[in-house]
Amino acid sequence: MSCISPVIVPPAVSFINSAARFKAYRVLLASNPRS
Repeated sequence: MSCISPVIVPPAVSFINSAARFKAYRVLLASNPRS
């Protein structure tokens, strides 16, 4: 399992980062709806 960890951790971090960015983007759109 320790051998697989280094391979799985980077994608998980990037996924969490993109998810947080997407969430912030949705909140930004919700705060000022122009369309």
